[in-house]
Amino acid sequence: MVAQVADKFLACGVLDHGFAGIRCDACTHEYLLAFSCMCRYCCPSCHAKRLAIWTQWLYTTLLAPVPHRQVVLTIPQRLRAYCLYRRRLLGEIARVAARAVLRLFVRLELFDEDHAAGMLTWPHSGFHVQTAVWVPEDDRAFATRLARYCARNPVALERLTYDRSAKAVTYRSDKSEGPTAGTETADPLEFLARVLVHIPDKGHVTTRPSGSVAPAAH
Repeated sequence: MVAQVADKFLACGVLDHGFAGIRCDACTHEYLLAFSCMCRYCCPSCHAKRLAIWTQWLYTTLLAPVPHRQVVLTIPQRLRAYCLYRRRLLGEIARVAARAVLRLFVRLELFDEDHAAGMLTWPHSGFHVQTAVWVPEDDRAFATRLARYCARNPVALERLTYDRSAKAVTYRSDKSEGPTAGTETADPLEFLARVLVHIPDKGHVTTRPSGSVAPAAH
């Protein structure tokens, strides 16, 4: 799955991998349009096209004129490695928190009870819920922008540069301060490996509506 997506991503927009001829009937101008990979999340360009269509559906169909709130659940780094290779854990973790999460890992025999009990004694366990962002009921434009932000691609093309002579990829943060501010340079294969971990498994749901917008509510 990952290998297939990576191959499509690397061939996206390259004329050598196929193209269509476009001609304007009015001015007779012609040009070649390279085929796109149509991959979600991995390809910033193709994902942006999907996101534009999804945003229009949100605005016209899904978002009701009611207040909305963004809830962000953060889990400790020690648990994230398990989620990287067992994606279905994310769906379960989204429905539980703190003690229930640790009980889940004990039941799956990833942790023993002593490890779980030890984590509960930490002054800063790594579990955190952020609920500061809320949307007034009459600000549907903000609700749409927030939804686009939550479903955005992990890589922004405008902040990405490639030095062909040095064979290095440089990515610029959109933050002016904090631990993620500044730029980072990496080997192209290392950078690609970082991007590939964000590829969802086939059939994997990356956006989970709840409450009045959940599928069961319709």
